[in-house]
Amino acid sequence: MLCTPCVQKSMEEHIREKTEPRCCAGVCNYQLSKYDVSCLPLKPDMLTSLLALVITKQRPQCPRCLFYIEFQTMETYEQHVKFCNPNDMIPCEYCHCLYEIYQLDEHTAYCRNIPVHERRQAFIDFIASKLKYPFTPVQVRYYIELQRQKRRTIDPHEIVDALALVERGNYWRARAQEDVTYRAQLEEYERQLGSNVKRNEELRRRYEELMADEAFKAQNCRLCPHCKRVVQHMGGCSSMQRIEDKEEQQEQQQLITNGQLIIVSDHTDDEMVPDETRYEIRGLASNSTLILSIPHGI
Repeated sequence: MLCTPCVQKSMEEHIREKTEPRCCAGVCNYQLSKYDVSCLPLKPDMLTSLLALVITKQRPQCPRCLFYIEFQTMETYEQHVKFCNPNDMIPCEYCHCLYEIYQLDEHTAYCRNIPVHERRQAFIDFIASKLKYPFTPVQVRYYIELQRQKRRTIDPHEIVDALALVERGNYWRARAQEDVTYRAQLEEYERQLGSNVKRNEELRRRYEELMADEAFKAQNCRLCPHCKRVVQHMGGCSSMQRIEDKEEQQEQQQLITNGQLIIVSDHTDDEMVPDETRYEIRGLASNSTLILSIPHGI
């Protein structure tokens, strides 16, 4: 961290030599954006001279909507942040652009009746105005088409964040060519980027498999009317049983072994009603016998 006199001295040198403002020239060399320069504790005339020397087109990020906005002056930036309300922004179902609630109905009525290519162009223009670094419409269109080909969700924030990472990688590559010390940072960036891509692809694959499984069960399986779980046999051999059924059979077998319960076949008595099972319960203390007829499914 530099003190105010040191910052002022460093910026005076940039003004005198007419070079782009940088942080700690020779050490950090970070290119200051217009927003960065406007945050410096300097006099207005000095800030005006520095702003004219800024080369980078990097835009500041709004802390509320998380989009990047075109910076003109600190006053206009603060005005945007003050009145920005992302909770009132809703995406159009046709072009995917975000609109405030009071604008959505009118826009939807218009957007519904325009050609598809005009909707897509409107979305490209919307994204281009929210990016951290300036991209051409062709570059933005190419990235969005890749997302559509991979059947990914078209989300404005995801697109803006992804393109910001792309430009960050380009920045590190350019710095690595200028300074050997930046090559290690570039390699670390590329390693983390590759790891994140693999992780996201794995998460997306698992999500798609889960959704496909749920869709298959919804179309092909019977559900319990009470717990809504799948009750149809999905796999395994025919001898597989539910734990509750196995425990019930073990209890019946124990009663049969003790001479307390005898299961009577439904074909041994002509008086039995079909789809019934009879249980003959013999008392241990007496010679009395009780025969129960229980319908199947109870």
